[in-house]
Amino acid sequence: MLADNKACVLIGHDADGRAQVLLPETGQGVVALTPAEFVARHVGVTLFVRPQFRFDSRAPAVRASGHGHWFWSANGAQRLARRQQFDIGQRSLLDLRNAENELYTAKRAYANAEADLLLAPARTLAATQRLVQSAPPLKP
Repeated sequence: MLADNKACVLIGHDADGRAQVLLPETGQGVVALTPAEFVARHVGVTLFVRPQFRFDSRAPAVRASGHGHWFWSANGAQRLARRQQFDIGQRSLLDLRNAENELYTAKRAYANAEADLLLAPARTLAATQRLVQSAPPLKP
């Protein structure tokens, strides 16, 4: 939160230590602020948010698969179809193994993204040098 009831989105820091921020009221895109400029504008309140998706009421209803996340359900259905095509000779073994490798890569990327999401608060605290301050005291 910034002074004068304004807000910004902190994107990160560049190599010179300047804060890369989005200032919605300017429409300029990413703006670089020196640490002194950022501290002068900041009011000491920071909000950590994540997007919440809402679908338009006009959008068609999507049927829940009941088998976990829609991506993995769709991928599983495609995997079965590719396997059946291989069994009847419409796909080569190379096509089948390539598709299996893509699925494995997607699952690995998903697991890495989940880990990054869990570690993001700690990384944020570490970057702002408040990780130790917010940690509970160690018991002897």
